[in-house]
Amino acid sequence: MDFEYFRGKTGRIRGLTVEERLQFIADRWQKVANDCNQAREEGRDMTAYRINYGSQHADCLQFMNDHGPEKLLERMNQKYYSSLLPGQRDAIGYVVAELEKALAIS
Repeated sequence: MDFEYFRGKTGRIRGLTVEERLQFIADRWQKVANDCNQAREEGRDMTAYRINYGSQHADCLQFMNDHGPEKLLERMNQKYYSSLLPGQRDAIGYVVAELEKALAIS
């Protein structure tokens, strides 16, 4: 599977400016991380996939805040093809697709 799959599944990124679109996806990633963590805490979904999916979104959000979206996009493009835990590859695929749309480079 490559990024085209995730590009096709990624919804509209709201915002008129790059900054607004980046804030929109940052809020989305935080919600995903929170939802996955809550599901684990409540015992609704204890799978490695869900835990890693949420953790990867949280890690990407932190990296973007620390280093910027362009560095995150570069890092995730490389990391996608390395050996990953269940859930990480899908999370990275969506992160890359959403970043591309927010930065309007796809």
